[in-house]
Order: sequence, then C-alpha cells, then structure tokens
Amino acid sequence: MVFIANKIIVICGFSSSGKDSLTKYISENYNYKTVISYTSRNMRENESEGNPYYFISKEQFISMIENNEFIECRKYNTLVNNVEDVWYYGVHKNSINLDKYSYIVVLDILGLIEFKKYYNKNVLSFFIDVDDLERKSRCINRNSFDETEWNRRLKDDNTQFTKEIIEKEVDHIVPNYDFKLCANEIINIIKGECING
Repeated sequence: MVFIANKIIVICGFSSSGKDSLTKYISENYNYKTVISYTSRNMRENESEGNPYYFISKEQFISMIENNEFIECRKYNTLVNNVEDVWYYGVHKNSINLDKYSYIVVLDILGLIEFKKYYNKNVLSFFIDVDDLERKSRCINRNSFDETEWNRRLKDDNTQFTKEIIEKEVDHIVPNYDFKLCANEIINIIKGECING
C-alpha cells in the first residue's frame, strides 16, 4: 500500500487521456479518498448522487460561488444535443479533511493552480500525456462521439494545456498508452515522494 499522510494527488490532462480510470484505480488500491466535486450538469445513466459528482442546479452552484464556498470552480461551454449550454464544476471547501485522510482528484490546470495556492506543498500533481489520435480513438469507442464536441474539446485542451504551463505547474508528466504501465509509474513516483519526504 502506498500512502502519504496529508497529501493531495492531482491528476490532470487532456480529454480522454484516462484521468478518471487512473484516479479510480489509485483510490481503490492505494487508500486515497476520491474528492467528489459538485456539478451543475445533468446526471447520466449509471451515475448517482455522489458518484461521481454531487449534482446541483446551476442556480445553486452560482449561489455557492457567490458565497465563496469552493476551493476551485470552473465552467465549460458545451453542446447538449446540439444546444449550447454551460456546465459548472467545483470542489467545496468542506470536501477535504487533511487531518484524517489523503486524497486524489481530477482537475484542470486552473483548478491545480488554485489547489496549490490553498494547500501548498500538500499537492503532488501529474499530467497524463496522450496524443490527439489516440484520444480521439478512445472517445469514439465510448459510443457517444460527436465531432463538433470533440473539436471544441481539442481547442479547449490546446488553449489550456500549453507546453509552457504544463512544465511550470505540473510536478510529473506521465504517458498513458498502456494503463498498467502508467498507473505503476504514478505509484512509483508517489512511493519515491513517501520515502524522500
């Protein structure tokens, strides 16, 4: 078992890079609690309250932003059945208790920056690196592929995750073309942090 007390493992990366699968694997096998974010998007099939999000209305979310309840929050412009919409995501300040647990969470770069401001050296971050062709193939295999939405995600990814900002903000870059190899590399890095720190 790999466990660093009072640590937050942040997984970030492009769309369809495998962030959620890696987070689930590490949480289930290495004693890290998954941070459950809030979202204003609708619940999907096979999802439930608290799995993988707390689902609230857009109005509730905006009210919580105004009350400064989030460590970090973000909004995404999206298409739902070819209709433009805005989805909000955020991590509530009450979601993390470092006195008792260590955590793993999926964030974008802006979320990572906010977590680093809030938790400083308690954060250990990983960027999951996969090329565009492989990511598109994975997205198609999910059976919910939409070319317009995919192109929007590519544009957002390339705007947010520039080489310069990744190198500046992220601790480790890990390729994910083989899930087990990627997961093992992350675990080995965490082990190194545990031994050295």
